[in-house]
Amino acid sequence: MRVCIVTTEFLGVGPCGGLGVSARTLGRHLLARGIEVSVVASGGRQQRDASPSMLEGIAVRTYDRQNQRAFMRAVRAADADVYQHTQASLGAYLAQWAMPDRAHVVECADPRDWDDWKIDFRLPTHSALRLIPSFVYFGTRPAALSAQQADAVQVPARFLQEKVRRLYRLSADPHYVPMPFDPPVTSATVPSSADEAGAPVFISVEYPPSPLRGYVRLRQIALSGRPATARSRRGPPPAGPAAESRPSGRRAPPAAYARR
Repeated sequence: MRVCIVTTEFLGVGPCGGLGVSARTLGRHLLARGIEVSVVASGGRQQRDASPSMLEGIAVRTYDRQNQRAFMRAVRAADADVYQHTQASLGAYLAQWAMPDRAHVVECADPRDWDDWKIDFRLPTHSALRLIPSFVYFGTRPAALSAQQADAVQVPARFLQEKVRRLYRLSADPHYVPMPFDPPVTSATVPSSADEAGAPVFISVEYPPSPLRGYVRLRQIALSGRPATARSRRGPPPAGPAAESRPSGRRAPPAAYARR
């Protein structure tokens, strides 16, 4: 079986977020099960020839998001049995038109209705003008048609089932399929005696190190080493017995930021 993941972002090909990480994880696990996996992703270097670039055994074809002809050429070159679309979009609709005799599965990971788009345009990250291409790609009629014409529609959370059915006017609720991810390493503390049989089991999670966790740890050490100072927004610190019970200096970081 050949599976092609059609996505707007993919880990290792240009900038990406959680959707790109999920698509990369899905492709890696499908490949481990003996399935031939290919990816059609926007971003990166546009390939003018039909030969894809290999990324951990996954054939990756990239295209310019504004060049829909290059996108359709990449979809046809993948020649997959199943096309997995990470979003209901204009691209998914064009892929269904380009390969009508293949199975198409549409995942609605981030469905946005009119209220969601109003919030995006009212509070844009950069400017409202930069949101227009995304609205055309994800929020117009072709996106709804891609979900209606798909062989299967799935969502990563149960609360999205009713929203996706209403948004795209589906005849039934979409399938609930959680997003794939690699769980961190866990270890459990099991009670050692019969007296502790009713005690709770504590599970510690060891997350891989990251620059953010290192920064939080260094900041915690720096704050703990600063000299204590008594500051108050409502005037000078009180004198007498109240001053002894009043904490001085900067507050310690919350326990949630402590490195496990």
